Amino acid sequence: MNGKSFDGTRKLFKRTGRLVSDFTLSEGLPTTVVNMGINGVLATSYILLIGGDLNGPTLGGIFTVMGFGAFGKHAWNITPILLGIMLGSITKQWDLADPGIQLAALFGTGLAPISGEFGWKAGMVAGYLHSSVVLNVGVLHAGMNLYNNGFAAGIVAAVLVPVFRPQKGGVIMKHKKKRIIKIIDEVMTYFYSIGAHDINMRIIELEDRFTMVFKSDYFVTKKINWMNSLIPLRPVESSKKWKNTIGNLSVIAILTQSFP
Repeated sequence: MNGKSFDGTRKLFKRTGRLVSDFTLSEGLPTTVVNMGINGVLATSYILLIGGDLNGPTLGGIFTVMGFGAFGKHAWNITPILLGIMLGSITKQWDLADPGIQLAALFGTGLAPISGEFGWKAGMVAGYLHSSVVLNVGVLHAGMNLYNNGFAAGIVAAVLVPVFRPQKGGVIMKHKKKRIIKIIDEVMTYFYSIGAHDINMRIIELEDRFTMVFKSDYFVTKKINWMNSLIPLRPVESSKKWKNTIGNLSVIAILTQSFP
């Protein structure tokens, strides 16, 4: 399976893990199974490294980490969570090998999308806070919630996401949004230049891309079809063809293709 290689995992590791992140659809089953195996090795190694126990609860946690290796978790976004838990053991009055903390680390990887979306530092903060919340949140539900780690992780995410999101919006997303504005400007200019009047625009932001839909009363021409043929091509493949396009069409194709 996967040609006995790690091909495709590098691309998978770039995924944030935000819902919906079905790796079997985006990366394929072979790469996904490899990722699940990596998660299993990582989670098991962590438990052995801290001197923990491979018992029923911890094995359940390890299998959970492996299972979600097909739906959002990978080594790059769960490692900061584990490091945050380890950091907590230095400043707090408990040991990493305590049963509750072992489970907090394994099930706390449910916060992996935070490190995937906002970076490893945010992931460490999430893990650090989760290690405290999970030990104290039981007072709120008096044992009526059997998924204590999930409840605690939800509280941590609800607090941290509004804090980190404006920072990302102001730094990381700023450049992409500028390109989107440029694309919109070029498309609108082109439609007006060819005589279109009734123009409707819709922008949809997904996890890994933006979808822009333009509707116009102008009939699709060969030039627009030519632009569409350029967008999926790599720069090396399409550089010569770009030179043959004119005006706004060339700019739109280049700007659109530059998105990751």
